[in-house]
Amino acid sequence: MNTVADCLQRHYRVVVFAVYLAVVIVTMAFHEPWFDEAQSWLIARDCPYRDLLLVRPHYEGHPPLWWLLLSIPAKLGVPYERGLKGVELVCSALMCGLLVFRAPLPRLAVALLPSLVWTAAAIACDIRYDYSAGRALATFVRNNNLEHDRWVSFWRYLPDTTWPDGTHTNRMEDTHRYSWPAIAANPYFARNLLDCTYEGRTFVSNQVPSRAQMNREIASCAAKGAPEFLIGDTDFPQYFFHRLGLKRGDYRQIVVASQHVPWKTWVTSSDIAVYVRSDVYRTLPHA
Repeated sequence: MNTVADCLQRHYRVVVFAVYLAVVIVTMAFHEPWFDEAQSWLIARDCPYRDLLLVRPHYEGHPPLWWLLLSIPAKLGVPYERGLKGVELVCSALMCGLLVFRAPLPRLAVALLPSLVWTAAAIACDIRYDYSAGRALATFVRNNNLEHDRWVSFWRYLPDTTWPDGTHTNRMEDTHRYSWPAIAANPYFARNLLDCTYEGRTFVSNQVPSRAQMNREIASCAAKGAPEFLIGDTDFPQYFFHRLGLKRGDYRQIVVASQHVPWKTWVTSSDIAVYVRSDVYRTLPHA
């Protein structure tokens, strides 16, 4: 008579595979895509295949296979998280299937293989922490019907700085680097949430502009007038208001979401702040 133990012994590979898939599906249900995943989805969705194969690899630094896989659901209009997690699930299942069913390994090694891919710590972090706040920002935009307003991101800027230990860093500026939470929220919308991006791109191009080009881009953005929203994490907000020809007093700062990012033994927490033009601020539900 076959017992449960006998059945498990004969079909242990199927059991391991099924448990692994169950763990992956549960983890994906809680996982919030962060900047790198949003960047990949936006490239796959909005770049022509020529750029996927010949241009973007030069600036992103990895082969285009992942974008090609993502481009199938992305270009077909599948919603962001469903498409992204669907591709991830298929890739995970194929990889685990090859290891579990094809690798000439003993039973103990087969049973431990999934732990090499999805550790208990990684699963706990996905369930417990909000990595990017992109979903929360997208919800804020959608719930208040703000996706057709002008959103402008602060860019990367650091002034000349001398640190307490005597070291010095030179001035750094790159107008093609945008707010990570804004990029993480962008895939939830069919159109580009951000205005004044390089060539209207939805993602970070990683193409560093010259000083003259940056000045032209900033002047062009300033010429469009005061946007309804400004977003970006910076210690120098007044610099951006000045460069864009705006008055800080015309905007109110609100916190849209908080993010908690674990790293080794500590967790970094920060707020996602948005500067809202005063006339728009008065129309928001909380005002």
